[in-house]
Amino acid sequence: MNQIIQEILDSGAKSLLDYVEQLVKQQIDLDGFIEQLVAQAKTMLKQVATTALEEIDTHLMVPMKHAHWQVHDLRPRKVVTEIGELQINRRYYVSNQERCYPLD
Repeated sequence: MNQIIQEILDSGAKSLLDYVEQLVKQQIDLDGFIEQLVAQAKTMLKQVATTALEEIDTHLMVPMKHAHWQVHDLRPRKVVTEIGELQINRRYYVSNQERCYPLD
């Protein structure tokens, strides 16, 4: 997970440098710079949050297995947040007649 997050941050840093270069060359104004910066930050945060949530879901497999739950399948979920909509995949578990999404 750390490598994925580092790649996201590296990509964001490159975009930031591109925006600064555009600002210096007067290809965008200050408002445009801030707008692009905020959009890039939200994109990065959404990617980090999605990665983190899916990693948490993966780590939940061990305690669920010990509690005799079985993974039935992987299902998508949209989560609306302050930084925008996240599309995550989380595991759906079954045990006897019970069903659950531990990540939820």
